[in-house]
Order: sequence, then C-alpha cells, then structure tokens
Amino acid sequence: MERLIGSKESPGIDAPVSRKALEKMLRCCGDDGILGALEDYKLDALVFLNNRDRASIFAARFGLPIFALPLGFYPEGTRIKKSKWGDLVDVAPNVP
Repeated sequence: MERLIGSKESPGIDAPVSRKALEKMLRCCGDDGILGALEDYKLDALVFLNNRDRASIFAARFGLPIFALPLGFYPEGTRIKKSKWGDLVDVAPNVP
C-alpha cells in the first residue's frame, strides 16, 4: 500500500532515476539474474523471504511468478510500528 500511495510522488518514467531503476531491474531479472539462475541451475522457481527483498520486488515487477513465504512472527513485546501512510500496522507482535 505504501508503494502505491508513494507512487504519486514518482519523478516519472522519463526521469534519469527511473531509467536507472528500470535498467537495474532488467539486469537483475534477465540472463544475468533471476532468469539466468533458473536456466543455469535447471530450476522451476526461486523462493524469496517475505522481507521486501529487492529480488522479489524486481521479480514481481518483471512479471515473474513468485510467492512470499512468511517464516515466523514478531515476538510478544515487539513495539507496534505504523506505516507512514495512513493508520496501517507495519510491525507488531504476532505479525508475520
């Protein structure tokens, strides 16, 4: 949700920073990245932790099928942290 709302402040597709980000995404997902790893190691899928890792973000934007696997929960006593967009909980006890 944060990224969707934050996209309103995007510099636009033609901005140098946007072009640089697109080039990085293409490199990370292409033959030198995810697609290359799938082919080189004869894999059907890659599994990423659900921690906003760049690789999983790039894969999703590139249109590759991915799934996120939460591997635990924040422990009791974790301080609740709200997102900067609205009143959404980002971190809290028992949240994956």
